[in-house]
Amino acid sequence: MPNTIKKPHILLIAINDKCNYKCLHCDCSPQHISGNKKFSKKQWIKLINDFADYGGKIISIIYKEPLLTIQSRKKVAAIIMTAKKKGLRCGFINNGSKFKNFIQEWPNLKIDFVDFSIEGLKINQEQIRINSSFKSVEESICLANKNKNVKQINLIFTINKLNYSEIKQFVNYFARLNKINYIFDTWIPYKNSPPNFGISKEVYLKNIFPVLSSLGKKYPNRIILDFFSSSFRNNGLFKNIQKNGKKIKLNTRDYLIKYKNFFIRYENPLLLFQEAIIISPQGKIIRREALNKFNYLQDNFGYFKNK
Repeated sequence: MPNTIKKPHILLIAINDKCNYKCLHCDCSPQHISGNKKFSKKQWIKLINDFADYGGKIISIIYKEPLLTIQSRKKVAAIIMTAKKKGLRCGFINNGSKFKNFIQEWPNLKIDFVDFSIEGLKINQEQIRINSSFKSVEESICLANKNKNVKQINLIFTINKLNYSEIKQFVNYFARLNKINYIFDTWIPYKNSPPNFGISKEVYLKNIFPVLSSLGKKYPNRIILDFFSSSFRNNGLFKNIQKNGKKIKLNTRDYLIKYKNFFIRYENPLLLFQEAIIISPQGKIIRREALNKFNYLQDNFGYFKNK
């Protein structure tokens, strides 16, 4: 199975280099922040058109908080509208704090997917994502669920020692919403990681996997674990997954593993990014060569600096 594809078919766009939260587990380095002039709305539109002509398929707006300001929300809306005109799949990840503003400003915008980063119910959400309001995020998720122009909603939950015991309660709480998928990320350590934030292989096998399996049985095809290779010191846990799971091929490189009643995606960050074109807020391309030299465990998004 090849590790790379000839043409990157995914465009990852970083609109903003600022966020209104101070998350304990944030892996987005402040080092890249600069006073450089950011890409304008017109420049983003041209880039989307060029990407479509190049043969691209998917656009995901990522990093920090893309909906933070009225200027950034205008750019996000312009990117999505241009992408849809070109027949591309397009959406964004956000923290839920400004989604209400965005959807009020662009009520008829057709969005393929909206991802919400959320770390649990009220106590865990607000202690892990400092400055956040669980009520505000919940209102945004419900608003997205009601909006007929939002096709898919993913709740992105990073598993760590503070919140793993709440997974079952968390999923059951939001299960009333019909568009929701639950994507659980294995936490990736980095240079400024909080102490004792990670979880051992034994806890995954004994506590977390049985819960995900029971939820997968209750809510079929809605529970996914993104297993990042950088999350663990060795691959013993993934060997267990391969041995006891069933591989489902998606395309030339990607595949899912059905493990008990839920799905697992194995994500090697460098290989994942190699099939994508990554653009900084200043419109700079983050090159593959830089990623190959990059120590992912040390500083996940440090490659935005001076690129």
